[in-house]
Amino acid sequence: MLAVACTTIAARHGRIFDLTYRFEPAVLAIGTAHLELLATELIDNAFRHTRFATPVTVTGQKMDDRYRLEVRDRGVGILRRVAEGTDGGLAHGFHVGLALVRRLCALYGANFTFQVKDGTQVQVDLPLATAALALTLQEPTTYTGKFAENLC
Repeated sequence: MLAVACTTIAARHGRIFDLTYRFEPAVLAIGTAHLELLATELIDNAFRHTRFATPVTVTGQKMDDRYRLEVRDRGVGILRRVAEGTDGGLAHGFHVGLALVRRLCALYGANFTFQVKDGTQVQVDLPLATAALALTLQEPTTYTGKFAENLC
């Protein structure tokens, strides 16, 4: 599901060769639609704020009792007040996607962090599932958009 979201968004931006992703299998305590929405907002932001032929990397891996979804780009970066929602942009209809990400993180007890250095690195640490609500990512998934490497 995350792989489909990545490739769909990259294709929509005409940037499939700028995309690299790798997802470790995990059982997450978040609904499928919410995970897809959260990932879509972060990935779309990365492509919208980077230039053509600039890499966007999306990874997912288990870290103790969490699953870290990370989106990394080499774009213009994000202002701290925008990512934290303290710039008033939401009241004017701006930054709705990031506000949605923050609310979904709050709903599921996920940690949302970002770092700006040579682009933007956004991390969402989602709780792994117990026997209750669970989304299963069943197999490792890897893709690199480097055209020459994919021809071999």
